[in-house]
Amino acid sequence: LSPEASAISFGHFLQLTFTCDTLDVCGRSLQHDFVRYLGMGRTVMCMYQDRITPYDVALPPCATEFSADAQLTWLKVESTD
Repeated sequence: LSPEASAISFGHFLQLTFTCDTLDVCGRSLQHDFVRYLGMGRTVMCMYQDRITPYDVALPPCATEFSADAQLTWLKVESTD
């Protein structure tokens, strides 16, 4: 590994590996067509991605209402405890 590559954290490496969808090697997708093996000491990990078809997508509520009066009431209750 280069000094720059060995300096990034494992979490950052995973983020870069799985979020970039333009990594191609000889016309094959690096995310979907290759298996990654990582090792440290006597431990080895195998990572690969399977393509899935989502059946349903559940979105969170669009907006959360905020009330300054409710927050002030909560702060008064918390400060008295």
